[in-house]
Amino acid sequence: MKLTLPEGWTWEYLYHRTDLLLLKRATPMAGYVTVDFKSRGFRGGIQSHGPFVHTGKQYTGRKWRDRLVADAVEYLQKAWEH
Repeated sequence: MKLTLPEGWTWEYLYHRTDLLLLKRATPMAGYVTVDFKSRGFRGGIQSHGPFVHTGKQYTGRKWRDRLVADAVEYLQKAWEH
């Protein structure tokens, strides 16, 4: 999978499932967000179940995966700003 992530970020499949992607922020403090491609949403932390972060957006059309990942990255960046 080809993803555009900020410097210092990595990703891996969660629980060996290709529909769940774990994004990891390494610097300056570790943080995680789980992207669920099957359900088209994301959750803060490392989790495969539970409510999604409500963005009010629908991820459809061309490049919906890119937009979903970008919103997940933005969510985690904002969470660490506070």
